[in-house]
Amino acid sequence: MIISATFLIANIIVDLLVAVMFSLIIYIEDKMYRTPRSLKKLLTELQAVVDTKVSEVEGVRRAQPFVDWYQAADHDARADAWRLMTEQFSPDPKKVKLAKDQYEAALGTEDEAQAEIKLRKAFHSPRTRLYAI
Repeated sequence: MIISATFLIANIIVDLLVAVMFSLIIYIEDKMYRTPRSLKKLLTELQAVVDTKVSEVEGVRRAQPFVDWYQAADHDARADAWRLMTEQFSPDPKKVKLAKDQYEAALGTEDEAQAEIKLRKAFHSPRTRLYAI
């Protein structure tokens, strides 16, 4: 179980580093290229892609307009898209903390496997589905 816990922690660290990296890039550039209205439209499109009520196939179909837009977008617009994905599609920190505490309490018990599953689910963010596009 030590290997799986180490693997889990490594995956979590990678996800967090990716989010921090993109946040820093956006912070350094400090540009808001798109209008609030177009950002809201983009957010709505991305939310439709990550909707858990639709299949992966439907998610990909819904993502196609975003992919087309992204390929034609300039650097500033792409940065805004990354900002949205970083800020709006992250794991819930409260759920992560709760699951982490439960996992740590369950280490070495028969509930450890279930607690690990809950922890993995807590770290799963909607952003994961966006990255699969």
